[in-house]
Amino acid sequence: MSKKEFIEELNEIIKDPIFIGNSIDDLFSETGENTWGISMGQELANEFTMEELVLFFTQVQTNRKEQITQISDHPMIFYAWFDWQAASLKFSLISAFHEKLPFISPYKTIASIEPIIAEFLQFQFHDGFPIADIQDEISADMGEEEKMSEPLNVFAAVLSNDREPM
Repeated sequence: MSKKEFIEELNEIIKDPIFIGNSIDDLFSETGENTWGISMGQELANEFTMEELVLFFTQVQTNRKEQITQISDHPMIFYAWFDWQAASLKFSLISAFHEKLPFISPYKTIASIEPIIAEFLQFQFHDGFPIADIQDEISADMGEEEKMSEPLNVFAAVLSNDREPM
């Protein structure tokens, strides 16, 4: 897929309709309907810049805020993270009345999406993990005590349902 074709697909994501729940019981529906992922091969990832992906996420947030303003009586939380196991930038939207983001693993919220995009762009395994190369590492780690992993970095922003600019 060419970069131009990929950008056309991203433009479709920008316009996707969202689901807005009415209570905390709608969390499963919100995460199921409002979660997107972006994956690409290494060659395509090398063609993208930070600025292009920041612009994409700005457009997504603007569109989601417009939808929230038109159809919701409450704000929502837009959040994004890098899922390195899937080599994917993920983002989602849940109602702001949820007390925390729906992650099982520890996470920390960060004020800017740029570090998440940078991690994605600098990731070396967009085309898959070289299992043969890391087999020795896995064997060496088998005898060690399980290490605590770093919390997942998550960019989060509240998108209000008023007509004020983001």
